[in-house]
Amino acid sequence: MIDKWRKIVSGEDRSHAGLLMLCVLGVLSCFYRFAVWLRNLLYDKGLLKISKANHPVISVGNITAGGTGKTPLTIELCRLLVGKGYKPAVLTRGYASDSGFADEPEEIKLACPSAKVYVNPDRAKAAREAETQSGCDIFILDDGFQHRRLARDLDIAAVDAGCPFGYSRLLPAGMLREPIKNISRADCIAVTKCETAGEKEIENIRSRIRSYNSFAPIINLRQRLVCFTSMEGQKSKLKSLKDKRAFVFCGLASPESFLENISRSGIKITGKKIFKDHHIYTPEDLEFILSASANSDIIVMTRKDFMKVSRIADSPGWEEFRQKAGYFDLSLEFIDGFGRLEDLLNELSR
Repeated sequence: MIDKWRKIVSGEDRSHAGLLMLCVLGVLSCFYRFAVWLRNLLYDKGLLKISKANHPVISVGNITAGGTGKTPLTIELCRLLVGKGYKPAVLTRGYASDSGFADEPEEIKLACPSAKVYVNPDRAKAAREAETQSGCDIFILDDGFQHRRLARDLDIAAVDAGCPFGYSRLLPAGMLREPIKNISRADCIAVTKCETAGEKEIENIRSRIRSYNSFAPIINLRQRLVCFTSMEGQKSKLKSLKDKRAFVFCGLASPESFLENISRSGIKITGKKIFKDHHIYTPEDLEFILSASANSDIIVMTRKDFMKVSRIADSPGWEEFRQKAGYFDLSLEFIDGFGRLEDLLNELSR
């Protein structure tokens, strides 16, 4: 269903049925646009209450739906803040499946164990809880650009270089969560996944951002695979996996960057299976993956998928899967703008 919607909103589906559906979605997006405008107006006029935390708040969010690299950016910020002596707490909505498992908070805990993670759709309430329980001294508001109920001291908006402006249409006719011009609220803009776009494309993205926000620093980031961690806990350097045959699977909103990074590392992708974002794996899924990877040396997933898969594969009977499967640790590489971001972080303590 998601794939069909993407083909329609991207213009890939030019059939009569696809064009008709796009018109219907366009009408629905008008109602969505009004709701977004009204909500922002109420916050701008002070008619909806904005809570203030007792510690600095950094918001990481975006203006488009889907994976723009918010979670890796949140993790990188945690690491930077810990390195500066802070005790960060991450406030996240924690999108959960029907089973109640929220994958992204678990991924953040695994990647940055020094940070406390609080899961609550009401991030203002989560901040109050964290202040009394964790001894934290700074908050990171995960997926917070639209969550205006909690005041923030630094607002970072992530823009995916692969699909930066959501086909310039609001949901459900496009991928925009609010109009592009609202990026003017951001204090810093991170162009993520720059490995998926050329220099000219990135420059065009920056120029368009500047037409809406003339003051915020723009930083360019690319994702980089660091090492391979097996389900048995063994770590392998990337160069040791060159020419290995890999079956790749993931449940991501935008898997293109992940797949491209694997290909660039010299690993040969012999097969792949893309599941929907936040997919909760079943034993049948793992049986399929194990069968499909018969001619592969390794099975590769993301850290996000590992959190869910391990709930099954840690049980008896999955030894073959555990021996063959693992995930890539991912890091963010600052192409430029790191100094500007550091300046903004340093200002929080003044």
